[in-house]
Amino acid sequence: MKILGVSYLSYNAGASLIVDGEVVASVTEERLNRIKYCNSFPFLAIEYCLLRAGLKFSDLDVIALNANPNIDMTNWNRVAGNSPSWFPEMLVNTISSIHKLAKTNFSSDHLKVTFDIDGKSVNLIFVQHHYCHIASSFYLSDFDTSICLSLDGRGEKDSGLVVRASGRKFENLETFQYPNSIGLLYGTFTSYLGYQIDKDEWKVMGLASYGSESYFISLVKKVAYFVNDTFLVDRNYFDYFNKASSAPYTDIFDELFQCRREPNDPITSAHKNLAFAVQAVVEEYVFKIIRRLKDASPQVNNICLAGGVFMNSVLVGKLAESKIFENLYVNAFPDDTGTCLGAALHVLQSKVSIKNNLFGPSVTNAQVERKLEKYGLDYSYYDDISLVTAKEVCAGKVVGWFQGGMEFGQRALGSRSILADARDVKNKDRLNRKIKYRESFRPFAPSVLDQDYSKFFPNRAPCYFMEKTTMATDEFKEKFPAGVHVDGTCRVQTVDSNSNSVFYDLLERVRELTGHGVLLNTSFNLNGEPIVATLEDALKSFFTSGIDILVVENYLIRKR
Repeated sequence: MKILGVSYLSYNAGASLIVDGEVVASVTEERLNRIKYCNSFPFLAIEYCLLRAGLKFSDLDVIALNANPNIDMTNWNRVAGNSPSWFPEMLVNTISSIHKLAKTNFSSDHLKVTFDIDGKSVNLIFVQHHYCHIASSFYLSDFDTSICLSLDGRGEKDSGLVVRASGRKFENLETFQYPNSIGLLYGTFTSYLGYQIDKDEWKVMGLASYGSESYFISLVKKVAYFVNDTFLVDRNYFDYFNKASSAPYTDIFDELFQCRREPNDPITSAHKNLAFAVQAVVEEYVFKIIRRLKDASPQVNNICLAGGVFMNSVLVGKLAESKIFENLYVNAFPDDTGTCLGAALHVLQSKVSIKNNLFGPSVTNAQVERKLEKYGLDYSYYDDISLVTAKEVCAGKVVGWFQGGMEFGQRALGSRSILADARDVKNKDRLNRKIKYRESFRPFAPSVLDQDYSKFFPNRAPCYFMEKTTMATDEFKEKFPAGVHVDGTCRVQTVDSNSNSVFYDLLERVRELTGHGVLLNTSFNLNGEPIVATLEDALKSFFTSGIDILVVENYLIRKR
């Protein structure tokens, strides 16, 4: 079966292709059109997926979408249900009107439309948003049975969903009704602190480590709280559900917190303490939910987490170490990025084994050389590019590293990375100021060879996707200060030969030179831009930043 998964309208539109149970391509539209967080229909991403597999639309069996508008049409609307003003509106009008006639006897869980493409019937299936999240986690996990929790800003009508997954069966256990949204609670404070909602929440997570406990915690709990086991937000303080509003919060919200920050304003101690409070309260609330889920299913030892809330690696790290559920799984793309793949997996309804997330575009050495010659650049070819690069980075150089297929997801895992020596604490400031052009408080992740990970982080599960933070040991802090955040944590990437053999080889060479296979790793992009996808993207970032050398496949490029 050939299934194309498509996501759009929410941020990070994209496409994924599954052929006969194997993920053969996944990419977000932003990487290809260079519009960060693009949410429009992913024409380029779909074209890439089909091209990579050598398929045409008529070869597909199913196209799966990451949301189901059918759910939003269960409440008949007089305007939408009367005569259309534009013929394509009949798609909406007809479904909405049938809902009205059928009343409670009409299922809204799935919507399926069949196209005839070049004589071949292709089904278009709209999948409920939170099912996409959960499918992207459960079907990629090793668990036969699991509790699955999806939490994000919102889906169609819900901001969260709990299911018990076993084999092909999803049993709904609980929903979180929009606008009561833990994701948008965090997003509202992200906006209030001068950042972009749905985009910059990880900045608040990083800033939280600079704050401390304060009266803000009680204020956050005043505007969002539990009544028995139901999470609620006080709608007097929030306005994200009002499309006419210019801000996700109201005036009385501002009157309560009294520290609204505009973009580019200085960051004060109040801002740091408010970030600390939001992080602390969200952690407390999610822990409350997960403890309750474990109490309700004591025989289940596995939990799969998905949705944008679980991009919060600090939260995920604490949940993993709590062992409320013995086994926890979060994939490399828990936010809406992964819902195109999740939609396809939900249609497939079968486990899929992936060793990494390198499903994006790549280049060959021959293609690289032709373009470097065309542009007249200063380059050298090396058979052992890993050894040459290891020597450069260990000598203090900052390296743009472009190898193999591009990562699917928002984190760079050694294919589209900027690398530096984690032993030099000055590299943290150097990367922020001269290369990434971003806030000084944001941390960088260390990538660690698997054998060194077990030494520096004993008795802790591997972190192949940078999905969780963990406390650094004193020895790691001393040896690799650039890879440790102000609160003593690391968002580590564990690297083994199965997940990324080329990056593994580089870290092995670093280990030969220094005694340890550890490098500082950040995404290969400049502030405000998507991660680089093509050689041209990489060259642009290289020549407009403080990156010292660029390594693409077996070629090393220098600035003249």
